[in-house]
Amino acid sequence: MIGSLRGKILEKNAPEVLLEVYGVGYELAVPMMSFYKLPEPGQEAFLYIAHIIKEDSESMYGFADKSSKRLFLELIKVSGIGPKTALAVLSAMTPEDFARVIRDGSFQPLTKIPGVGKKTAERIVVEMRDRVSEWADPKTQAEVQQSSPAAPVLPETNQEEEEACQAIIALGYKPQWASAAVHKAYKKGMSAEEVIKAVLAAV
Repeated sequence: MIGSLRGKILEKNAPEVLLEVYGVGYELAVPMMSFYKLPEPGQEAFLYIAHIIKEDSESMYGFADKSSKRLFLELIKVSGIGPKTALAVLSAMTPEDFARVIRDGSFQPLTKIPGVGKKTAERIVVEMRDRVSEWADPKTQAEVQQSSPAAPVLPETNQEEEEACQAIIALGYKPQWASAAVHKAYKKGMSAEEVIKAVLAAV
């Protein structure tokens, strides 16, 4: 099993990354909270890996920190939660934010995440209640707070907005909502990744 990878980023197409390690390209699905921390294509990156092998498929998921990987692995143990939904959770909130929601016993914030209905959210709260303290990393939240952008607004659609919109849709959000959210979040000079980050921070 592969636990981590260090290599050169060849492509970034949110939420997917192609990472080259000694001539081999690994296709990784990466939650947005980790995706926007990655450097640009051509630069080196390190990611913790969750390597999921099934009878008919093999998938790899990349994370910027250990706590995100641990949370992902815990989430897919919850009944009815698959990798896609787990990635959506980690795209919408940090492990620390998730732990806070679980400790508060409130499932409402989870229902805003694509693929998570009321019953699923309640099940997550119940099954994860005794596990959140095992992986929470206080440093991650501090880093996110320091890098969080202010909520911006600007009119016209451009390449950055289009790329951000496609990434948000790929996470499971409806096209109409994604378009409006991206348009509201975009500020002149922002990269697609910064727009994605701003949109998810406002969810």
